[in-house]
Amino acid sequence: MRKLLVCLALLPACGGGDDDGWQGETPHVDIHGTLGDTDIALDLDEDAAANLERVFCKREYVAEVFPEIEATVRVVEDGIEKEFEIGFTAADFGAIDAPATLEVVPAVEDVAPAAGQVYLEMEWTWEDPAAGFVNWEGAATSGTVSLERFAPDRATADSALGLYFDATWAEGSVAGSLTIHCGPDEIE
Repeated sequence: MRKLLVCLALLPACGGGDDDGWQGETPHVDIHGTLGDTDIALDLDEDAAANLERVFCKREYVAEVFPEIEATVRVVEDGIEKEFEIGFTAADFGAIDAPATLEVVPAVEDVAPAAGQVYLEMEWTWEDPAAGFVNWEGAATSGTVSLERFAPDRATADSALGLYFDATWAEGSVAGSLTIHCGPDEIE
C-alpha cells in the first residue's frame, strides 16, 4: 500500500487531526483517508495553509452562474512536488448561503446536481523518479459537504473558503476540514 503522509503542522501527533467537523476560521488543511492503495494524510498549519502559491481555491463562473469551486494543495514529500485538487460542483453556489450542508451524489457528465446536492471529485498528480508519472482521479459516490464559509459574490473582499467533507468513493473514503484563501475567479 502506498503511503502518502504530508505533515507541515506542528501537531502533537502527525495525522491526529479532528475528522469530526470544520476546524474553524484559521487557515488550515486537515484531510485524511484512503483511496485505492493510497493513504492520505494532509496536515497543514496556518502558515502553510495561508501560502497562496501552495494552497488556494478557485471559484469558477459560467456567465453569472457559480457552479464550481476547486481547492488545490501543493506539497513536497521526499523531494517530490505533489498536487492535490478537490473539486466541488453545485447547480449554483451563488444561491447557497453558508453555513449549509450539501449531499454528495455521484457525478453525471454535463448535468448539474439538484439543489442541496454537490459532486465531489479528487485528483492527485506527481512525477516519481522511480515509479514514473502518478495520477489518480475519481468522483465520490456519497457523503456530505458542510459549507461553513465562502463568498459567492465576486465583488466581496472575503475570499476564504471554509468547509468540512466526509465522502465515499468506490475506492475508499476521505474526510477533511479546510479553510483556505481563494485566488482570482475564473470566468467563462
